[in-house]
Amino acid sequence: MTNYPTTRTCDACFLADYVTDFKANHLTGLWYYQCFNPVHGESPHRWTVTPPKAAPSAAPQDGELARLGVYEDLPLCIHPDDPWLEYGVVEDRYRRLRPGPYAELILKYSHSRRNAIRGGPDVNPDQSPKTSSRLASALSNLAGAGLIAKSVGPATGYWGYNVTISHWAPLPAPDEGRVLTWSAYAIENGLDPEDWDLP
Repeated sequence: MTNYPTTRTCDACFLADYVTDFKANHLTGLWYYQCFNPVHGESPHRWTVTPPKAAPSAAPQDGELARLGVYEDLPLCIHPDDPWLEYGVVEDRYRRLRPGPYAELILKYSHSRRNAIRGGPDVNPDQSPKTSSRLASALSNLAGAGLIAKSVGPATGYWGYNVTISHWAPLPAPDEGRVLTWSAYAIENGLDPEDWDLP
């Protein structure tokens, strides 16, 4: 919670000389004050103030992802009226929004779909973070900066090898039960939910 000021002008007698901070309530998010000016009688005058909202801070940015505009593009993949989105939904929206940069990321960092275990050509893939891990990390940075919401839930379809996977949403976060899974999204968009197409 933001630090609250220790001195404030009383909203009844308009003096600051007798005002003390009362407390910040972490449940309501309000700042509580009291004024001991004798004009208020035996009990101090008390009131609350809604603190100013902190502006979201910029997300820490990976150099390559920043160069490709990923930190500007990923929030465009999470729409204001969206429910919670299973990770694959966001990655699919990103690859449709920016096919060129997405292909560049796949070329540079590869993808889990290239692993032979998941039907790809790489028998012994490099263990460095793949494109999906890097995009999920960028999403985590955006969530940490207060720009989107993050949760974890079941992984479906192609992404089921993870068992659980990140879920993303606009702010304010939607109800917990409102989820668009990768499988449901894939079927709605004519995709095979058990597969992932690479450029």
